[in-house]
Amino acid sequence: MSIIRDCLDALLHPSARYDALTRARHRAFMAPRLLGSLAAFAAFPVYLAMRGAPTALEVAAFAWLIAPILLSWFLSRTGRYEGAHVLSSLALAGFVVTVAMTTGGIESFAAIWLVVVPLEAALSVSRRMPSISVTSADAMTCCNAAPRTPNAML
Repeated sequence: MSIIRDCLDALLHPSARYDALTRARHRAFMAPRLLGSLAAFAAFPVYLAMRGAPTALEVAAFAWLIAPILLSWFLSRTGRYEGAHVLSSLALAGFVVTVAMTTGGIESFAAIWLVVVPLEAALSVSRRMPSISVTSADAMTCCNAAPRTPNAML
């Protein structure tokens, strides 16, 4: 456990290293994103072996899993905790809307995950974050609910 904590401490922005609360927040932001993304990348070869060649949508979904790693890098290099949370909410909302669009629109099983976007934002310290994330989730949902012609789905 101390190995993981030491690795996360090495990734912290210099401005976050000396304040215990900021250090804990930055660690709590980076740890699940890095571990989740690395677990998904570790599962990718197993997925390929069991499933075979992925479709374009599956490749895009796995590529989207790079976003949490990039968000951790962004926080590590800039120290902008609120900005990292905004980008994290946008990445999650974009992923959910993309999956929902391809699996049935607003009636998709993935649409319920749009509820997670404001919940994730509520974990941030900022009072603006929940309203920003709800607005982004609503905008993406509206784009998803817009009528499409059959040729637009290609």
